[in-house]
Amino acid sequence: MDKKSTILLIRHAQSNYNIWEMEAMKKGLEYLDYNYRSDMIDCGLSEEGKLQAKKSSKLVEGEKVKFVFTSPLRRALQTTQLMFKSAKNKPKIIVLPILRERLEAACDVPDNIEDLMVEFPDYDFSLFKNFENKKLWVLETLEEGILKKLSLVDDYKEYAKSGEKKITFSEYLLKRMKAIYPKILESTSNLKRRVEMTKKILQEYQAKLSENEMIAIVSHYSFLHMFTAKTFEKNGAPYDGRYFKNCEVVPYKL
Repeated sequence: MDKKSTILLIRHAQSNYNIWEMEAMKKGLEYLDYNYRSDMIDCGLSEEGKLQAKKSSKLVEGEKVKFVFTSPLRRALQTTQLMFKSAKNKPKIIVLPILRERLEAACDVPDNIEDLMVEFPDYDFSLFKNFENKKLWVLETLEEGILKKLSLVDDYKEYAKSGEKKITFSEYLLKRMKAIYPKILESTSNLKRRVEMTKKILQEYQAKLSENEMIAIVSHYSFLHMFTAKTFEKNGAPYDGRYFKNCEVVPYKL
């Protein structure tokens, strides 16, 4: 296997939302009722998920992973920490904003990035410096058409000025996502665009690798399904692509 041209694709381990979703489906709860719970915003790993990540760390401990790009969502950050914290070669861990999951559920809404910087002090969050507003960074990863149509930025600014009980931007974003259901806030084409941008970044970093060194990414179900797809519909939806299990590690030739 040509290590330099191979990326290790990793889906995050089981999250608390994954457990809640299975329970909700068994109970026959409506999607609208269980998918937008504010206590599931950017939730972390379940106890089973933590065990999965520790177990999967053995799959990467023999590889010379120089760079790990991770999604800024907490379940991915925790998976990265558990899988690579004991790696002998101490890879550089870079938090890549566009590796986040598609905005479909409460768990996909990111927490305050400044809080996450404190929570994971050894990670490189420098790419967030490019955003005009760190608290609203996720909006800058969406297509302009989406933002204009929903007026997310302007509406939140007006809301923040109002006399209503204040909620965080994450809670506000979730509220808007629920309001437009069954439509999804983020388009398939926007997800595909983020995947294409990610592949270009990875290719740039591959040029920095020495022999037998590799890159790993820790991301999410929808993102990795799109990443591994070869054929697409007109709207960008993948015809094919791999369906990743929690904490699955898959070598992929870029």
